[in-house]
Amino acid sequence: MGDLQNMRITKNATMSSADGLSNAVDLEGYRVSALDFSSGWDAVNRVTFQGGEYGTATSPVYRNLYDRVGIEWQVSSGQVGSATGFSVIPDADLSLAISAHRYLRLRAGPATASATPSTAVTISLVLVPL
Repeated sequence: MGDLQNMRITKNATMSSADGLSNAVDLEGYRVSALDFSSGWDAVNRVTFQGGEYGTATSPVYRNLYDRVGIEWQVSSGQVGSATGFSVIPDADLSLAISAHRYLRLRAGPATASATPSTAVTISLVLVPL
């Protein structure tokens, strides 16, 4: 199949300062191997996910992603307000849960208490083939 290092791609999810949700990212044929946060991340120290299916990236049905016991999937940055940005590697179960969906949106904070960054923030998704 080749060297995965040369087959990875990056797609950006820009989180809105209006509602804390990112644009939709089309994951077809790829899985998330890392989330690279820009230096402007100041809203909360965790990101949650919505998976979407059916239709196009502008009109799928999105659902919050939960693990098998009903806890919302999240990654915790642990570095709120980092001046230089940082990278988070999702665990294998989260990566698998995300890859079950064609489209992905990111949210600042959990569904029950979402937050908004003070300015739009770009999170780069490092993707590798399934």
